[in-house]
Parts: sequence; structure tokens; C-alpha cells
Amino acid sequence: MSKRSLTDDQVCAILFRSDDDDDLDIINGYNEDDVAESGNIHSDNDNRHSDNSDGSVYGDTTEDDEPPVPKRRKKILTSGRLVRNLDASLDENNYNPVTLPHHDEIYKCTLVKQTKKTPSKVVTWTNKKPTVSSGRQGTENIIKTKECPINNANLAKTKTEQWELFITDEMINHIVLYTNMQIDKVITEFHDEVLERGYSCYVTNTCAREMRAFIGLLYARGLLNASHQTVRYTFNDDIGHPIFGATMSSKRFVFLNANIRFDNIHDRVTRFPQDRFAAIRELFEMFNTRCSSVLQPNEYLSLDETLYGCRNQISFKQYNSSKPQEYGLLFKSVNAVTYPFTFRACVYIGKPTGEAGPYYVPGILPTVQSLVSKLETC
Repeated sequence: MSKRSLTDDQVCAILFRSDDDDDLDIINGYNEDDVAESGNIHSDNDNRHSDNSDGSVYGDTTEDDEPPVPKRRKKILTSGRLVRNLDASLDENNYNPVTLPHHDEIYKCTLVKQTKKTPSKVVTWTNKKPTVSSGRQGTENIIKTKECPINNANLAKTKTEQWELFITDEMINHIVLYTNMQIDKVITEFHDEVLERGYSCYVTNTCAREMRAFIGLLYARGLLNASHQTVRYTFNDDIGHPIFGATMSSKRFVFLNANIRFDNIHDRVTRFPQDRFAAIRELFEMFNTRCSSVLQPNEYLSLDETLYGCRNQISFKQYNSSKPQEYGLLFKSVNAVTYPFTFRACVYIGKPTGEAGPYYVPGILPTVQSLVSKLETC
């Protein structure tokens, strides 16, 4: 197959023409003048040859050589939708009337496949209208609870008291205990000469007050959009925010960030085969319990999953190309619909390498049942 080439006049004609079809004709080796002289256009099956001034040949093409015309995707307009919130979805006037078919149809959906030991679980769906008995509504369909703070959560007036509803003193002391355990391990690995040369000023144990300040600086980095900024610039007096340097030194911040721990590092090896999330499991469940015990859910809840970005080398990291963060940890949660709040969440950790622990739930349906059951017990 010969290589096509265009002359200078043909390139200028392509650049200054506005009609796309004429541009394609010139690229394919003919223009309007050729059509006027010949009176017709050769079919796509015929080979079109045209000699150039320098002896090169262009226009020897087939259907496969023709440049494809890109198809424009039709933009989906969402501004004109009638159903855009929960209240609009409950209004019957926003939907087209649906007429049920006269004949009955039955659909079967297999939830669990059949194995050698257990039979399959099948759910049957039908288009037949359910028979509603006249009279009062069943008590199981009457929802009496309303969303409201519970367990004296309404007594929290300040922002600090509201934050302590979710991050309690017990959780802070839990972090301080295991962080100091890691710091003691690091100190024993240092020589006395290294500590005497000025490293002892920030290589020390921490306390609950300093841990609260450290967490506050993490909030400040996210608020100021400086999470991906280096600490050298964040703690700089000229370009950084003064709250960082006024709280602690940059070396102390880096040291705490590198050595913060959420579990006992000495027995983690024995817990990891049963639970791959063992490094933060205890603290995560404490936070889960607090989220479920400060607010009463209403009648509208949603089950959703979220992929939090994570590039660490862990075995249960997930990949989804349609998410903003393609790699991360997969969380399944029970959320409120009318307001942003998460009542309960669980993380996908995969199958354990050893005997399954109490937090391993296989399958999607058992995971949903576990979330709902734990939400009811709180």
C-alpha cells in the first residue's frame, strides 16, 4: 500500500475550508473541480490514483484507510429533571403512569448458587399486584422513630464537645498508649551519642494534649488544601500558616506522623492471620460504635460503598477504573438520605489467611445484614 502525501495547496485548502465533507474529499484525493470535470465520484471500492508533481502517488486508499469521523456523544441534561431530591421522588405526579400487563409473569433471581452441601437460594419476583387487606396498616410497617440526637448527644453545644462525641478520651488514650510503645522501641534503637546531639528534643513520648494538637494540625492541612504540600513549606514562617509553627516544630510533627500507632505492635502478628485490618481494627470499631450511638436514624437510609484512595502495599487494596481514586480501600456503609451522616461502616479486607475472625463476613448479602444488625443493637 502506497503512502499518501499532500501538496502545499491541498494543505492550505484543508486549513481554510469550513465544510468538513470537503476536507475529507481533499484528503481522500479528489475535490470539487475533479467532480465537476468527471460528473461523478468513484465508488469506495475503486482505487483512486493521482500523480503528484514530484512523482509521488496519493489517493490509493480503501475503506479501511479512510479517516473515521468521530461521533459526538449526546450530552445528558440533568437540569430539566423533575426528580432531583427525595421529596420529588415521593411525588407521584413526577412519574409517568405505568399500566401493569394483563398476564402474570414470574422472575427468579439466584442469590446463592447451589453447592454439594447446601441448596441454592432463589428469590421470586412477580408483576402481580399485591393483595392489600382492608383495614389498619400493619404495625411492622409503621415507623414511629424520628431522627434526633440520642444518649445525651444534644447536650454538646460547642464544636469541641461535638467533636468529642465521635473521638472520645478513651480513643485518644488508646492512640497515645500504642504510639508511646512505638516511640520506646525507636528510642532503644538509637545510640546515646545520637540522642545527645540534639535529637532528644523531639524524640520523646507523647501525651493526650499533644495528640489532640497533632490531629488538629491534620485537620488544618486539609482545610488549607496543604495535604500534599511538603512539611518544609507548611512550617515555613514566610509562606506557611502560623498555626503550624505555633503548635509544634516541623521535626516533631514528622516524628509523630511516622510513629503514630493504633494497636499493640507486639501481638499484631498473631492477630493479622484472622483479621487483615488488625492494625486499626479496635479503634475503627470504637469509632463505628460512636457514630451509631449519637444519632437516631430515620425511615430513609441508603446502603452504599466508597473507595477511599490508598496506594500503600496492602493485600486487600481494590481497583476500580470508574472511581476518582482508582486504587483504595473499599468501605460499605449505612448512610442517611436527607442529611450527610454515616451510621455504620465496614471495610473489605478479603479472605483471612488463617482461621476466620469475628469481623470476616463473606458475600454482599451477609455484609448488609451484618451492618443492619449492628446498627439495631447500638
